[in-house]
Amino acid sequence: MQSFRAPVAVVAVFILTFMADASYIDYIMKKFTEDELKEFDGSEEGKPIYFAYNGKVYDATDSPLFMEGMHFEHPAGCDLTEYMDEAPHDDEPIIELKVIGTYEG
Repeated sequence: MQSFRAPVAVVAVFILTFMADASYIDYIMKKFTEDELKEFDGSEEGKPIYFAYNGKVYDATDSPLFMEGMHFEHPAGCDLTEYMDEAPHDDEPIIELKVIGTYEG
Protein backbone atom coordinates (compact mmCIF):
# COMPACT_ATOMS: atom_id res chain seq x y z
CA MET A 1 0.00 0.00 0.00
CA GLN A 2 2.91 2.37 0.68
CA SER A 3 4.07 2.26 -2.95
CA PHE A 4 0.60 3.28 -4.16
CA ARG A 5 0.44 6.42 -1.97
CA ALA A 6 3.52 8.10 -3.43
CA PRO A 7 2.26 8.24 -7.04
CA VAL A 8 -1.17 9.38 -5.87
CA ALA A 9 0.40 12.18 -3.83
CA VAL A 10 2.49 13.30 -6.81
CA VAL A 11 -0.56 13.34 -9.07
CA ALA A 12 -2.58 15.25 -6.45
CA VAL A 13 0.12 17.91 -6.10
CA PHE A 14 0.34 18.23 -9.89
CA ILE A 15 -3.43 18.61 -10.24
CA LEU A 16 -3.69 21.19 -7.46
CA THR A 17 -0.79 23.17 -8.89
CA PHE A 18 -2.26 23.05 -12.39
CA MET A 19 -5.73 23.99 -11.19
CA ALA A 20 -4.40 27.07 -9.39
CA ASP A 21 -3.05 28.36 -12.69
CA ALA A 22 -5.39 30.99 -14.20
CA SER A 23 -4.95 29.54 -17.68
CA TYR A 24 -6.40 26.23 -16.50
CA ILE A 25 -9.38 28.03 -14.96
CA ASP A 26 -9.92 29.84 -18.27
CA TYR A 27 -9.63 26.51 -20.09
CA ILE A 28 -12.36 24.77 -18.11
CA MET A 29 -14.80 27.69 -18.11
CA LYS A 30 -17.21 28.53 -20.91
CA LYS A 31 -16.05 31.26 -23.24
CA PHE A 32 -18.87 33.69 -24.04
CA THR A 33 -19.05 35.79 -27.18
CA GLU A 34 -20.95 39.07 -27.27
CA ASP A 35 -23.94 37.38 -28.93
CA GLU A 36 -23.99 34.52 -26.41
CA LEU A 37 -23.82 36.89 -23.45
CA LYS A 38 -26.78 38.92 -24.80
CA GLU A 39 -28.97 35.84 -24.29
CA PHE A 40 -28.61 36.24 -20.50
CA ASP A 41 -29.86 39.80 -20.10
CA GLY A 42 -32.62 39.03 -17.61
CA SER A 43 -35.45 39.63 -20.07
CA GLU A 44 -36.58 36.00 -20.06
CA GLU A 45 -38.06 34.72 -16.82
CA GLY A 46 -36.28 31.69 -15.41
CA LYS A 47 -33.13 32.26 -17.44
CA PRO A 48 -29.88 33.21 -15.65
CA ILE A 49 -28.63 36.80 -15.57
CA TYR A 50 -25.00 37.23 -16.62
CA PHE A 51 -22.71 40.15 -17.36
CA ALA A 52 -19.04 40.52 -18.21
CA TYR A 53 -16.43 42.53 -16.35
CA ASN A 54 -12.69 42.56 -17.05
CA GLY A 55 -12.82 39.48 -19.25
CA LYS A 56 -14.85 37.32 -16.85
CA VAL A 57 -18.55 36.49 -16.93
CA TYR A 58 -20.41 36.74 -13.63
CA ASP A 59 -23.72 35.20 -12.56
CA ALA A 60 -25.99 37.90 -11.13
CA THR A 61 -29.15 35.78 -11.16
CA ASP A 62 -29.64 35.83 -7.39
CA SER A 63 -28.07 39.22 -6.77
CA PRO A 64 -30.30 41.97 -5.41
CA LEU A 65 -28.05 44.36 -7.37
CA PHE A 66 -29.61 43.19 -10.65
CA MET A 67 -33.36 43.47 -10.60
CA GLU A 68 -34.94 42.14 -13.81
CA GLY A 69 -31.57 42.31 -15.54
CA MET A 70 -30.74 45.90 -14.64
CA HIS A 71 -28.22 47.38 -12.23
CA PHE A 72 -29.52 50.94 -12.05
CA GLU A 73 -29.17 52.07 -15.68
CA HIS A 74 -26.74 49.29 -16.66
CA PRO A 75 -28.22 46.22 -18.38
CA ALA A 76 -27.06 42.66 -17.89
CA GLY A 77 -26.11 40.54 -20.86
CA CYS A 78 -23.20 42.75 -21.87
CA ASP A 79 -19.71 43.89 -20.86
CA LEU A 80 -19.93 46.42 -18.02
CA THR A 81 -16.18 47.04 -17.70
CA GLU A 82 -16.26 50.53 -19.22
CA TYR A 83 -18.91 51.70 -16.75
CA MET A 84 -16.82 51.01 -13.65
CA ASP A 85 -15.12 54.42 -13.86
CA GLU A 86 -18.55 56.02 -13.37
CA ALA A 87 -19.59 53.72 -10.51
CA PRO A 88 -19.81 55.04 -6.94
CA HIS A 89 -18.14 51.80 -5.78
CA ASP A 90 -15.07 49.74 -6.59
CA ASP A 91 -15.26 46.25 -8.07
CA GLU A 92 -15.77 44.48 -4.73
CA PRO A 93 -19.53 43.89 -5.23
CA ILE A 94 -18.74 42.34 -8.60
CA ILE A 95 -15.89 40.07 -7.58
CA GLU A 96 -18.05 38.63 -4.81
CA LEU A 97 -20.31 37.10 -7.48
CA LYS A 98 -19.68 33.66 -8.96
CA VAL A 99 -17.52 33.62 -12.10
CA ILE A 100 -19.06 31.26 -14.62
CA GLY A 101 -16.99 31.92 -17.71
CA THR A 102 -14.73 34.18 -19.69
CA TYR A 103 -15.68 36.91 -22.13
CA GLU A 104 -14.40 37.21 -25.68
CA GLY A 105 -16.26 40.30 -26.86
